[in-house]
Amino acid sequence: MKSENEIFILKLKAESSRKMTALSKKGETELLPLLAMMIITGTCLFLALRKKRPIFLAVPFLSIFAYFLVQIILVPAPFMDTVKFIFSLR
Repeated sequence: MKSENEIFILKLKAESSRKMTALSKKGETELLPLLAMMIITGTCLFLALRKKRPIFLAVPFLSIFAYFLVQIILVPAPFMDTVKFIFSLR
């Protein structure tokens, strides 16, 4: 039969492994936009050099702008108040 200390240690290990799993899943979702931006940038750079059309170089900037706009919209405050708050930061 296991002592109380052994049971406590087993519970602690189980809890820490659950926390690690939750952290790793959260980290994956934070890196997804970065990975998407890298793929968009690489593709546009390749197309700009291959087709000799500099308009493709504007696409990564537009995608970053769109990403920031979506993040601002996701804030649970009114849109204009959020924008005013962001630009009032120093």
